[in-house]
Amino acid sequence: LSDSAPLVRLATWLPKDALWLTSSLSRARQTAEALRQHIDHIGPPTASPVPVIVETFNEQHFGDWQGLTHDQIAHKRPDEARAFWANAANAHPPGGESFREVIERVDPTVHQFCQDNPGADIIAVAHAGSIRAALALALDLTPDKALCLDLGHLSLSCIDWIKSEPKEGGVWRVCNINQSAT
Repeated sequence: LSDSAPLVRLATWLPKDALWLTSSLSRARQTAEALRQHIDHIGPPTASPVPVIVETFNEQHFGDWQGLTHDQIAHKRPDEARAFWANAANAHPPGGESFREVIERVDPTVHQFCQDNPGADIIAVAHAGSIRAALALALDLTPDKALCLDLGHLSLSCIDWIKSEPKEGGVWRVCNINQSAT
């Protein structure tokens, strides 16, 4: 986050009066804070004084592989790596969670925030895995298909939940995927 130009650019795309959410991981919280500082310079203060920390928006947990690169995993544990990548949507890294499980934890949280805040702008500063999970929900994608979405650092994806009457629930509209600020 040393170069502020992408943060400023991204901040200009965000609604000024929004509910802010972030994962509990420090990199997401730090990015949210940096973005909020730039928004405060661009326009009026945001609706929520501090982002709400939402642990279900944390990145996929890779268990024993946490912190390792793909190359390191392939080198140190080639059989495990091959088995995992052959079925990445459903397989569990040793001690970790599958992408399907990420979708299962993100889905009810996204629904709940949308239902509790109808018509409100919600900004979620999260990770590629949890954003893919929300997009899978909005686009009705299988976990395998959702993993095909390439999401960049400091990019914007936007989905709308529109409450439908008289039937219960709502419909999703995807407005933007992976608009890069870098």
